Amino acid sequence: DCEEEAVKDSAIDHLKKHLEECQKDFSREIEQRKRLQEAVDCFLQQFLIMTSRVHSTLKSRPAAAVENEARAVHSISEAANWLATRVSGEWVAGDTTYERIMAIALEQVEA
Repeated sequence: DCEEEAVKDSAIDHLKKHLEECQKDFSREIEQRKRLQEAVDCFLQQFLIMTSRVHSTLKSRPAAAVENEARAVHSISEAANWLATRVSGEWVAGDTTYERIMAIALEQVEA
């Protein structure tokens, strides 16, 4: 009886330690995901600013000379805007995924 109780106590202690480690891992994962989302948000914000500036510069030049480039930059900006208005988890969920958005942008850039 005492031996069984000792085995149970040992198993319970082991499970508690394992649970604590899992909780620590989970907390680290949540923090890492938060930092990643912040980095993605920052990148996209800066990228949108840059593409908007390039697009504005191209629009100020003679249309015939830069029409294709302006359209390409606009497509890239639209794709970045789609990404910027969603948390990264949404990029792979639903009917419209980032792969589809990027494929559309690439088609428009290559047109």
